[in-house]
Order: sequence, then structure tokens, then C-alpha cells
Amino acid sequence: MKKILIQIWLFGVITVCLAMSALAANKPRPSAAAVDSDQEPLQRELQESSESVDRREILKENLRPNLTSSTSWWQAGYTQAAKKWVSIEESIADGSQSTLLDEYQEQRSGLSDQPHGQWQLATWCRKHRLYDQERVHLLRVFYDRDPSVNADAVYERLGCHRVENSWVSPQEQREAARLNAEIEQSYKRWNPKIGLLIQQLGGTPKQRTSAEKQLSEITNPSAVPAIFSSFCMSTRPLAECGVKTLGQIPEYQASRALAGQAVFSPWKMVRGQATELLKRRKLSEFAPDLLLLLSNPVRLEAKAITSKNPLDSELRINWDYAWVEETQDTVRVSMGRLVPTSLPADTVQLVSLRRPWIAGFYSNGRKLNAAEVGAAAFEVFDQAESLKYQADSVNEVRVAMNERVGTVLSDCTNEPMSSEPKDLWNWWANFCRCLAKSKGCCGC
Repeated sequence: MKKILIQIWLFGVITVCLAMSALAANKPRPSAAAVDSDQEPLQRELQESSESVDRREILKENLRPNLTSSTSWWQAGYTQAAKKWVSIEESIADGSQSTLLDEYQEQRSGLSDQPHGQWQLATWCRKHRLYDQERVHLLRVFYDRDPSVNADAVYERLGCHRVENSWVSPQEQREAARLNAEIEQSYKRWNPKIGLLIQQLGGTPKQRTSAEKQLSEITNPSAVPAIFSSFCMSTRPLAECGVKTLGQIPEYQASRALAGQAVFSPWKMVRGQATELLKRRKLSEFAPDLLLLLSNPVRLEAKAITSKNPLDSELRINWDYAWVEETQDTVRVSMGRLVPTSLPADTVQLVSLRRPWIAGFYSNGRKLNAAEVGAAAFEVFDQAESLKYQADSVNEVRVAMNERVGTVLSDCTNEPMSSEPKDLWNWWANFCRCLAKSKGCCGC
């Protein structure tokens, strides 16, 4: 059962990588007109005195009705407010808006450093329709890692929706919908041809030779999602053929798909084949995707709480816990409370009146004998052990994933690599700094 769960988890991550490949294959490029609009003021400033160049006049909207680039708007001295571009002068608050911002500053001065202050500031901002400020304070709740905050409530306020065990932002939902549409387009275009080639590969020697020749001619990056799905997630011979085909597509979309095979393929030979092909490609094309797969082991912090006298008329037995997951740029904290359920009792709901505080406890409301007290305590302890087992199971998969990523990066760079996420993140940061200072000094 445990192996099945791990396989299901790996399949989900493979699907994510497939979606990422589709995104890369269809990533929109800026139009030539947009690039020209951005570059013209800069080119003039190189040729003329900067004081004589009026960027706003050059980028005037009525002279350029097709102006859509955010960079162009910013250069012209505009800022985006309420989904509209307005000049800096127009964006300055006055009148009632100015008074409201003064009130906001007073609230901020009084609550910023108080326990639960960021949540209260976010609530005040929503009440007064200061939605940008509300979002900032909600994000500060996460940044400050306030242990008293119910993270789920904050995600809801940010407009996120829960998908299985993760919270997804509105932007991520829109991006996922767009990715699904692009993947479907890739399938629609390539699946008929690829399906026929797969049949020919299992046919006569002549058919196989013909199929191999046609596969060797595929170099279009839009074929990457279809190849990944039809070849790499099938049998080992087909996976080997798929990796070979991906290797002849020079674009970075194929590099990302090869990285997925180097880590996720269930066949060691295929993983090695993909890794060998990655050695010829730029690290910048696939290393960021691999680093996204890294995560620290889940930290489970639990604390048992009982009443001072277990035989009191009101028995309270709780086991509070915090489940902490950490990646390179995200920390997710879930908090809860375990209570016994086998004994009749009035169990207070675990939702606080001062949301998102955690509150609630098991209250039996009558005097219990020693046997009942022991049974209740054992039940909560058993729940805590089950929670610990879940954390250990997740960590087993995470450690294996970190080791695979470290191995692939080590083989591609010919450098010894740690499998510790922090070490690999620091390595990549140093690589990028070196690359920024001098192109090619890091072997890119």
C-alpha cells in the first residue's frame, strides 16, 4: 500500500512537470513593436542629453494606441491602480482618501507590533476597502510566522482555493487552466502521428525503420508534451525512444522534460540516459525546475495538555500540534488539536470566536474513573502516533526526491553535490551571481 501511495504521488509530480513543459513550449514572447516601444526612449537618452528626453511624450497613449507593455507604462511615469494605468500625479491621494490613509497609518502604528496585529490590520483595511494594504498585511502574517494564526483562514482571505492538500492562488488557477488548454492543443496536433509511430515501432522491421526515421525528424518543441505523455510514461523501450527524441529537440522545453525523466523515470537506465543528454545543455534551462522539487522534511511539533487533576469533573485532554512544510520560498504551517472521541462528551468545536486563533478542548462534563481517563489519554496518544507516522511517510519520499535531484545536478556539473535542500539552493544562488558577473565563468 505504501509503494502504491508513493507511485501515485510521483505520478502527480510528473503531471506537474508535464504542465511546466507545456508552459515553456508556449510561453508568449514580447512583440517586436512592444520591444521597440520600450527601447526607443532608452536609445534617445544614449544619443541626447537625458534632460531633453520626455519619456511620457514619447510613449503618449494617443500616439501609440497599441501600447500594452507594462515596461512602457512604467517608463512613461504611470502606475497601475484598480486595473487602470494612471499617472503618478493622479495616483496621489487627496481629500477623503488622504484622511483614510492617515487613519490607516494610525492603526498601523498601534497594531503592527501587537500579537495578532497584522490580522487585525488586514481586517480593518478590508472594512475600509484598502484591498492592496489588506493583502500586504495578510502576507505579513505568513512572513512573521505567527504561531497563533490559522493559516487556512489567511489563504481564504487571499482568495486562494484548496486543491487536495494545497492552497492555490487565483493566478495559479488561471495559469493551470491555460496550461491544460495548451497541453490539449499539443495532444490534438501530435497524438495521431505519435500513436501511429508507436504502432509501427511494434510492427515489422521495415515499419520500425520507417517510424525511427520519422521520429528522428521531430524537432518542434510543441511536440514535447505529447512525447512525454505517450512515450516516457509508457514502457521502458518506449521511454528510451522518447528520451532519445527529446534529446534531438534543442529548445529549453525539451531540457525541462529530460530533467523530469532524469528524476522521475521508474527505470534506472532511462534516468541515466536522460542525465547524459542533460550534460550537453545549459543548467539555466532545467536546474530551476529541479530545485523546485526540493523540500525540507516535515517538522511535526506536538504538545500534550491535560487538566491538573485528571479526575476533575471537567476532564480536558488535548494534543496540540503544528505541521510545518518548507520549500525554498514557501513555509506552510498547519495547526490542529487532537481530542478523544470514544467517550461521550461535549467536545468544543475547534474554531475560535477570534478566528484565526486555535481554540477548543475536550470537556467530558462529569467525573471519570481512572480507567476512563486512561482510555481517553491512550486514544489521543494513538492519534498523535498516527500523525507522526504520516510525517515519517512523507519525509521518506522527500528525502528520496532530494537525493535524486542532488545526483542529477552532480552528474551534470561534475561536482560533488549534497542532497540537502539548503546546500543546493545556496549553490544555485552562487551560480547565478557568478553568471551575472561574467558570462560563462560558471561553465554555463
